Amino acid sequence: MHRPNIVVITTDQQHWQMMSCAGEQFIQTPACDRLAAEGIRFDKCYTTNPLCVPARYSFISGYMPHQFGDMEDNYQSKDRVAGTPKVHDWIQTPTLGALLQADGYDTAYGGKWHIEGPYGLTQEMADKFSFCYLSGDIREDGAVACADFIREQHDRPFFLWASFDQPHDICKFLPQMKNGTAPSIDVDVGLPANHAPTKCETSWIEGLRKGTLGDEASFELGLNRRYGLEASQWDAQTWQQYRNTYRYYMQEADRYIQRILDAIDERGLLENTVVIFTSDHGDHDGAHQMTMKRTFYEESVHVPFIIRLPDGQGAGTIDNEHLICNGLDLVPTVCDFADVPTPDTLPGSSVKQLCAGSTNSWRNYTVAQTRGGRMICSLRYKYNLYVFGEAEEELYDLEADPGECVNRAADYDMRTVLDEHRHLLKTWVADNADTRGQHYCQLAGTRPH
Repeated sequence: MHRPNIVVITTDQQHWQMMSCAGEQFIQTPACDRLAAEGIRFDKCYTTNPLCVPARYSFISGYMPHQFGDMEDNYQSKDRVAGTPKVHDWIQTPTLGALLQADGYDTAYGGKWHIEGPYGLTQEMADKFSFCYLSGDIREDGAVACADFIREQHDRPFFLWASFDQPHDICKFLPQMKNGTAPSIDVDVGLPANHAPTKCETSWIEGLRKGTLGDEASFELGLNRRYGLEASQWDAQTWQQYRNTYRYYMQEADRYIQRILDAIDERGLLENTVVIFTSDHGDHDGAHQMTMKRTFYEESVHVPFIIRLPDGQGAGTIDNEHLICNGLDLVPTVCDFADVPTPDTLPGSSVKQLCAGSTNSWRNYTVAQTRGGRMICSLRYKYNLYVFGEAEEELYDLEADPGECVNRAADYDMRTVLDEHRHLLKTWVADNADTRGQHYCQLAGTRPH
């Protein structure tokens, strides 16, 4: 059987609605929109962890971040590079590049890396993870290198991972805003409908929002602390400026994606190439008066996921009935399309079956992790457990309250739903040997009936 080429495109810090095809009103994202129009957009995709490094450990391995020494944060931040877990020390199965390369694929990677060491890809990391090194540049030059790889003559099917940093440069907004260099789009974006802090906000969320949660040495909050301390004093104009700048960088990311799509067109590979597009995590984008990421709010943890199949199969379809976990499902999905055996120990599932219309035995919830917290999200409800000293709970009805404006965890008429999701999370952390998650669950109170 003739196996397809496979191109994975990833952005950084792009929440699921940051595409005009998904509801963004203030910018146009023609490349993302084209993928959605020609492919299948899975509208219920969540990250394993709303932070770069742990999410990317999942991408490359197919495992949850806790598998790597209870990873919950960016081990590489500040002076902690020496403590970064080595992927191959924690798992026995080959990582994605090795799986495909061993089964006859030409494998290549260009752009942002941010796994056990460098921010951009290096030759050392490419060799270690079974990729041809294309570029360590995370922007234009990286996009050009990836596009050039596509244009080359290939005697075997190829797998390309084009990894871009934008719109992650929103993390530079604070110094740019202060010195007057923050880029912007020429549109008044206003404030999001859920800009106000959530009703019945937990102290964990309040502390993160204001930059006062714990101390830096023990909690490693990085950007969230610095931005929280500043943003808690922002006026509406500054919040709008933040949102403008975020969209500016998203437009930049879309231009890089367009380079990849153009190269596929120019080589006439559209009918034999699978394209998978996603992001590692989102950005709060002003929701709940928050910047950056790390929480389980939709803007932080809910990400895009699009698959474009050869010959336009399923073009324009929107799937909002199946919960995707991109960190767990990416490796099985790529292997399935490549006709490469997927290791039996991987906890994720191939999304290829959903593309073909099969829904047998698909999950009914997905899980995410963060420093001091665990999330379990079903199709309608989201249960969050945050722990810093005491355990605090959140419960959101995503159907009735998509902006997560009202925490229902203390509502008497929601106790059955709360107990069901508590039980799901307790079962999951036990079944998946998530020792820190088990500790968090033990701290959660039980509601009297």
